[in-house]
Amino acid sequence: MEHAPQPENLVALFTAAVSDPAARAALARAVFPDEHTISLAVTDADARARLTEGYAKMRPPEDAGDRAWAKVLDVPSDRTEVKVFGAVPSDLADPEPGTTAADQFPGAVREVAPFLDPETVFYEVTATRPGAAAGSRFHLFFFGDGSWHMLGPVWRVLR
Repeated sequence: MEHAPQPENLVALFTAAVSDPAARAALARAVFPDEHTISLAVTDADARARLTEGYAKMRPPEDAGDRAWAKVLDVPSDRTEVKVFGAVPSDLADPEPGTTAADQFPGAVREVAPFLDPETVFYEVTATRPGAAAGSRFHLFFFGDGSWHMLGPVWRVLR
């Protein structure tokens, strides 16, 4: 799986995954949060420990088949329009109205923005039917240590 830090590469990975369950499973395996991923993006030690524990409980078993892993990034095959939106934690913590941080990221991200690495750009990924406004959303992707990673909806894990 080719990785590069440009957002268009994240779009390409997701676009391939929408139409191919095996590609979706491979992408899910590659980006699922683990201790290393979390350490790259989360600066608070307590939050890192809680996230590591929480995601370990949600992780499909290593011997799980493609079907189980594909469900991690479950997206209907007709949602072929993939977009990514990026923002840094300072913008996510206090988003100005009308900005990408305000318009494309869930409001709950404000709760966790202070724990995120301030130098990292985080991305929201959307997959919609062509022309549709709503669809599937995947939270807090970032590029680090040579590959794409996902933190996902960390606010749910930290509550």
